[in-house]
Amino acid sequence: MAQIIGDWFTATPFVPRLHTIEEDRWFIGQVVEKDDVIVADDGGVKGFIVRNGAEISQLYLATAARGLGIGSALLEKMKTRSEQL
Repeated sequence: MAQIIGDWFTATPFVPRLHTIEEDRWFIGQVVEKDDVIVADDGGVKGFIVRNGAEISQLYLATAARGLGIGSALLEKMKTRSEQL
């Protein structure tokens, strides 16, 4: 999951990278512990979505998984977990 975030920063050069991959791994560990997380995993992590209360705080997809409907599927699945979304 941290690699997906790192790849997103690489592909989005106008957003400054503020953390190392190790810091991203630590952060994701904290997120998984406290928030509602769904991972798209088809022989490897393709993407993930994070809900904190009534808000989607993160939605990231692996570069090769973009444009395949995975992000939409993650969002639809997360909507089933909260009436507030």
